[in-house]
Amino acid sequence: MSSRGTPAEVPAPARSKGERLREAERDPRLERRRFVLSRVPELRERIFHLQKVFSDLQKEHPELVGLSLYGSHTKGYADFLSDIDGVVFVDFDEAQKRGTDKLELRRLVQETVRKELGLTSEHVSIDAVSISLQNNSVTTLRTPRLFHLAIGDKLRPYRDAAIRSYEEKGEEGEREWARLVFELVLHENHTFSDEFVEKRLHLYPWSLKKARAYYAPERGSDYTESSVEDSA
Repeated sequence: MSSRGTPAEVPAPARSKGERLREAERDPRLERRRFVLSRVPELRERIFHLQKVFSDLQKEHPELVGLSLYGSHTKGYADFLSDIDGVVFVDFDEAQKRGTDKLELRRLVQETVRKELGLTSEHVSIDAVSISLQNNSVTTLRTPRLFHLAIGDKLRPYRDAAIRSYEEKGEEGEREWARLVFELVLHENHTFSDEFVEKRLHLYPWSLKKARAYYAPERGSDYTESSVEDSA
């Protein structure tokens, strides 16, 4: 990995994205886990380093309550030119107290990640979403992006509130949750073939009961983040 503050000198990809995708579909880890990290040590380290960078930012900006990742780095087929794709979640009420806004914080996160990981700006693609647990604004939590691979554990109460909002609607909530999971599946697997996506459907919590177990605070066996495989 390059030294901090210096854009990484990355080699040209040895294989096309299509070739890497075809290889990924032969990776048995992806039929066992929603998320896997690259077998390349430097690329795994990039994600671990990202976790530390974001944790340090949270100490200075408590309104940054979470970062979720998706894309090739969470499916094991990234190369050195692959983007880091993510969404930063900003607590709306805390940001108001501190006089910051999500676009300002998005720029801060993108620039810090780019600098600390030694990447160029085109290799960091991070969006920002405002969320809140106050004033009945839980509807802002009804986004599939809240349920991607989370960096850290501070998104737990927001996920819990989102699931609870569906539970309170009974059968209608079950149907709405299933639609959210369907959107989640599409977003996380759109690069894979339909046949391979079918093999991964069982990895998702399609019912609210399964969602409760999957995102349980005690980190049960189905808890997403503890289910990441980072090696062969």
